[in-house]
Amino acid sequence: MADLLYGVGIGNKGQIGDGDTLNRNTPVLAGSNDTWETVYCGQETTIATRSDGTVWGCGNSDHSVLGFVPTVVGEWEEIVALRGKGISTIAIGNLSSFAITTSGELWVVGYNIAGELGLGHANEVTTWTRVGAGTDWADIRSFQYFSAALKTDGTIWGSGYSTFCGCSTDSYYFTQESTNATNWSKITVTPGSTLAINSSGELHVVGVNGHGCIGTGTSTDSYSALTKFGTETNWENVWSGDYTIFAQNSSGTLYGSGHNHSNQLGLIDGIDRYVLTELSLTAVSQIQASSFYTIARKDTVLYGTGRNGENQLLLPDARYYEFTQISSYYASGFVSRGANSNWDGTTHFFIGETPSFPSPPMSPAINFGGRLLVGDDSTGKLWEVSMDTYQDNGNDIERVRRFQIIHDNYNPIPHSSLIVDFENDSSDYVPVCTLKWSDDDGYTYSTGITLGANSKRAEFRKLGTSRSRIYELTTTVNSKISILGGYLNTK
Repeated sequence: MADLLYGVGIGNKGQIGDGDTLNRNTPVLAGSNDTWETVYCGQETTIATRSDGTVWGCGNSDHSVLGFVPTVVGEWEEIVALRGKGISTIAIGNLSSFAITTSGELWVVGYNIAGELGLGHANEVTTWTRVGAGTDWADIRSFQYFSAALKTDGTIWGSGYSTFCGCSTDSYYFTQESTNATNWSKITVTPGSTLAINSSGELHVVGVNGHGCIGTGTSTDSYSALTKFGTETNWENVWSGDYTIFAQNSSGTLYGSGHNHSNQLGLIDGIDRYVLTELSLTAVSQIQASSFYTIARKDTVLYGTGRNGENQLLLPDARYYEFTQISSYYASGFVSRGANSNWDGTTHFFIGETPSFPSPPMSPAINFGGRLLVGDDSTGKLWEVSMDTYQDNGNDIERVRRFQIIHDNYNPIPHSSLIVDFENDSSDYVPVCTLKWSDDDGYTYSTGITLGANSKRAEFRKLGTSRSRIYELTTTVNSKISILGGYLNTK
């Protein structure tokens, strides 16, 4: 089976691996290879494995997070230091990377300011280096200043700042967390906490709840050792993002806590939570949480919530206030972030046998007599693709532009008038312009103002006040028209 890799979102550091540094708002093929297995995203850095056992990286290489400096930005390059080691899982932390082999070895590289790599010092590590001689490493998570790892004997070990991982003292080496329990089965971390589930189905937390990232109730809650959360003994899974946590019990009930300013918890009010709160989505099998949005998988369907500025959610609007179905097409190609926890929240990937991204039910196009034609399977209609046509089935084609206005200090400012300048090829047709706006990041829009413009300009007045507004301008005219620019009067 051909396992292709597609990426979408921010690509400014070449982290999509499609050969350049462009942002992508639709999925693009990330390189021509068709043997990808798993992909892991970090802060502008991507690492992926292939079916032949090789490991590849692209994107930002600051502080040696990849263990090499890319020859060509935006191109995948093999991480030769990991060749032949048989990689089981990879985690990318805050400019540091971790790899666990199938034989249980732990290899690390990158930023190490607090000793989070566990090598006995706090110096940057420029080449992939093995941690000790142990062969019992099972899983690892890392954020800035600390790492937490699960071993095959059910113990948890931390390195770096002890406050966040439950160890007795700060250490440049991995030391066992202070309860010395031997029945841990799952772990995850945030910038300020570690959460773990044991074989009895208990959820334990350690760290601080300043951003709701342990979900215990108030912002002042703090625990120096892994402490049981509540009385339940049916917890099955726990996931985390940047100050956001999710936990699910054996009944399939999903809970969330932490940042919700971008509705990344799927709660429509945009208010942060300091206690685990029941969510509407249930029985998920996987969650990938970022700084601004969340994607969850339930059966073969993906759901997304939160900000969608670079179309990472593959949904039409700029923001989603609750979990919204993305598509059921992604059964063979889910976002695959693996074991890392420091996701940049702007790029994600799909792996599969040419995943079917949503598209109109069209037949292949043909060139007939110099005309590009395509058929619509659902209606039987035949369509022509032309750049010189300004009507569709007798109706003027709508052209839609959106742009956002944000005040520097996020204070409300008056929008006295908006002037839009056009270039219209024909004076015989008058453009009809409709202006709508949204003050909630694209969730809802006003009914709009419609007016007929002259061939050069349209002016909309008395538009109220706003802190952050998205304008949507729709123009219709049976001729070629170009928008030259706009001017917002805020006096």
